[in-house]
Amino acid sequence: MTPAIDGARSGLRLAEAKVATAAHNTANLLTEDAPRLEARGVEAGNGVSVQISEAARSGADPVGDVLSTRQGEVLYRANLHVIAAEDERLGATLDLFG
Repeated sequence: MTPAIDGARSGLRLAEAKVATAAHNTANLLTEDAPRLEARGVEAGNGVSVQISEAARSGADPVGDVLSTRQGEVLYRANLHVIAAEDERLGATLDLFG
């Protein structure tokens, strides 16, 4: 894999984690003592490492969960564009030799 694709793959994992933690928080909105989770990306090599932890604030935050879901969607699309661009670049490079 290329560094660009490796970085984009880690970004896809972060996007997935953001949506999954928002879904967890939404599903447990009315559950007492259910921990609120948050997903964070920490720089690691050519991409990010995903860290899931309890949120600093407790209690319901449905607006924050909707925003986190939207952020995950935008992050996912952006990383798909990176993968598509790198795929096109690699294809053009191979065409030079073929």
